[in-house]
Amino acid sequence: LYHTRFGVHLLATGGQAESAGALGIRTNRVKIAAYTISGLCAGIAAILLVARIGSAEPQINTSLLLNSVAAVVLGGVSLFGGRASILGPAIGALMLTALVNGLTLLNVSAFYQPLAVGAIVVLAALIMRYQK
Repeated sequence: LYHTRFGVHLLATGGQAESAGALGIRTNRVKIAAYTISGLCAGIAAILLVARIGSAEPQINTSLLLNSVAAVVLGGVSLFGGRASILGPAIGALMLTALVNGLTLLNVSAFYQPLAVGAIVVLAALIMRYQK
């Protein structure tokens, strides 16, 4: 993100949109581009999920939302803006997968696994908040 013009504009807009606008960055265009890329990635992920499962349903797996946020937070991306990397969320996804697999191996009920993931997300967010 730090090596491309769009990446720097994205970080600036996410960190402080008003200041980025004062510097001449077209924040509305950056936001539209970010949402467009996000929607495209979500669409591709949905196609892959439907191809894997063989059916489509709106509530197919709501835990995917928690897992995606958890992977990003565990990867060190600040929920409060201004700090991000591409490699961090990938490492966060690996850590989250290891956590969920470990909980499964320890025979923790599937009912309580999202609770553990949520607690770790809150803990990671608090740690990031106090590091800032």
